[in-house]
Amino acid sequence: MKRTTMAGLCLVAAFAFSALVAGGALAFKHTNSGIVHFNSQNENAPHLEIKGAGEVLCKSDTATGTIETTTKGTVTAKFVSCESASKKCTGVLNTGAGEEGDITTFLLTTTLGYVNKVKGEVGTEFAPKSGIYNAEFECPGTPDLFNKVTGTVIGRLTPANVSETVSHSDLKKAAGAQEVKDLEGDGNDGDVLISEISSTGKGGPFASDEGIQNVDSVQHNENQVVVKGKKHLEFPDLAEVKTGGPEPEYGRCVFHKKKGAFSDANCQVAENPADPDGNYDWHPIPQ
Repeated sequence: MKRTTMAGLCLVAAFAFSALVAGGALAFKHTNSGIVHFNSQNENAPHLEIKGAGEVLCKSDTATGTIETTTKGTVTAKFVSCESASKKCTGVLNTGAGEEGDITTFLLTTTLGYVNKVKGEVGTEFAPKSGIYNAEFECPGTPDLFNKVTGTVIGRLTPANVSETVSHSDLKKAAGAQEVKDLEGDGNDGDVLISEISSTGKGGPFASDEGIQNVDSVQHNENQVVVKGKKHLEFPDLAEVKTGGPEPEYGRCVFHKKKGAFSDANCQVAENPADPDGNYDWHPIPQ
């Protein structure tokens, strides 16, 4: 009886080991490609400071977006429980009003660039995908404030040169203005948010004041899902911002069994181009 039991255990162990090897082999052969999908959540209470018109304070915000090329992507952010001077501020969308106290941005484009190329510091510029406004919202009461936010804003993006599923985007105030005002070589004289504000509702008239966005968020790349027969297999989607070139770029440091251009999992240590034998290659997104 003991011999049968041991044989049975050995058989079970053999099957388990075979399944592990097969699963590992499948995962080993799979290479993530295409665009990166991500979601993010704020680490602090976000707020928009409007010079001469106070602040719009929110309890939290979330965002969903994509990284579609080496430098471009899209994102939509939702700010929750927003108030200005004790008045709840509610976003106005093309499909109708949002939930009371919540402000959802229009679809925004993201552009990756250098904040300081020499230091390897990078940032993300946020701008409207279409039209000129990032968001529109109303804070009813006396007065009835209506705000249309236009312009562009830049936040620092970290870490660089590290293959990860998690990154951080920080937009903040410094010396009374937006901390990062420009990306090197983008041709702009300065990136600023402008709030077009009416104290008599959306009918206007409007006056313009500079806005300062404070948002510190942590971004998580969503798993890539692969369908194999009836199984849905998920793989962590590690991505990286690589510096050192004419412009920073999004990509993936992908395992390559042999003849790879890099020997480390962050694609930082280059092999001899004449005789490459590293284990990793750099794949710019969406490759």
